[in-house]
Amino acid sequence: AELPYSSAHGIISSFRYVFVTGISDATIGIFDRARNEFIKEVATDFPIPHNLAVNRNGSLLLVSHSGSNATRVSFYNIDRSGQLVKLTDYESGLNPFGVLSY
Repeated sequence: AELPYSSAHGIISSFRYVFVTGISDATIGIFDRARNEFIKEVATDFPIPHNLAVNRNGSLLLVSHSGSNATRVSFYNIDRSGQLVKLTDYESGLNPFGVLSY
């Protein structure tokens, strides 16, 4: 089934969950793959959430924020229910277009 999401841009899955950036809304959408349903939308602290990465064990989500003045990558813990808990932001330098996982 199709699950629409406004201004979707970056997308990545982490085992059971799918995360999508709402690039013009400054949000991250969380979807449950097993139930094929939308869980929640989380507002980001910075505009233009662009690309996403998840670490190998699926416990950490990285979000780059793009734009001519953007300098941040945000880190979120992914809990067992797919909820995001903001950990910190990293000052990456100008316009961190993408992120890598580790």
